[in-house]
Amino acid sequence: MADLRYSDRALLAEQGSLGPISYEAPEAFRRAIGGVFEELSERRPAGILAYMAAKRHMAQHFESYYEALSIGSWLTSSNTSTADVLDAIEILIEEAATQLYGPMGGASAPAWGDIARRVNRLFLRYRFGYTLDANANVRRVGSPALDETIVAPALFALQRPGWEQADRSFRQAIHHQRGGPDERDDALTAATAALEAALKAAGLDGDRLSSLAKSLRNSGLVPGQLQGVPEALDTLLKRSGAIRDPFSDAHGKAPDAPEVPAELVDLSIYWTGAFVNYLAATTSGE
Repeated sequence: MADLRYSDRALLAEQGSLGPISYEAPEAFRRAIGGVFEELSERRPAGILAYMAAKRHMAQHFESYYEALSIGSWLTSSNTSTADVLDAIEILIEEAATQLYGPMGGASAPAWGDIARRVNRLFLRYRFGYTLDANANVRRVGSPALDETIVAPALFALQRPGWEQADRSFRQAIHHQRGGPDERDDALTAATAALEAALKAAGLDGDRLSSLAKSLRNSGLVPGQLQGVPEALDTLLKRSGAIRDPFSDAHGKAPDAPEVPAELVDLSIYWTGAFVNYLAATTSGE
């Protein structure tokens, strides 16, 4: 909520939502990012150096951009794709956050240390469905609320001895989630691997989800007072595997296999994250 202005907070209070998310860069967002580039150039002396470095970087990266062009004009051009805009944002963040070194070897502070926060506010303000993660990489957003309440706590929970494989696989799933349609099957495979690794790290037995689900059902990780919950979790895990199998690349995919829906990838990752949080909480004393 801290990154929402009054009008956005009022809209959220009145309607319960800021409105639908777009995954195509809105023109207003493009203009706003052009303004961020311009503001960087005014942060002298380091800002102008970072701005010029960004222009050179873009001239190398994009065939359609030339260093002499105005960045703002290029961003709002109909020939500049959404992917181009997102690439330009990563270049902007990279150059603005780079430390400069003088002739004596001393390092200066980055030109704009908290620029990622400014850009993330614009993503949110214009309902453009992406965000910058902790590594300043652009990531597609499925649900900001679920990312905050499920994914972030799961990443923290996985920082435990013995849970390294689950952590690696879950991070891979998130990485592929933002990689576009061609990486969605990889995201499903990695999410399944993360769930299996987390169940094993929690002390359950099995070499795949079905046997691990049975082990969970027979374990003491679910309080006996919650009658029927172990069976429900068992069913949920088995269904999770059944949903993913036709889409994931774990056992190879047919050339005419259907494209993996982005919503299925999001569900798979949030599902896995929820189980990670549960397992970490129920084994916290071990």
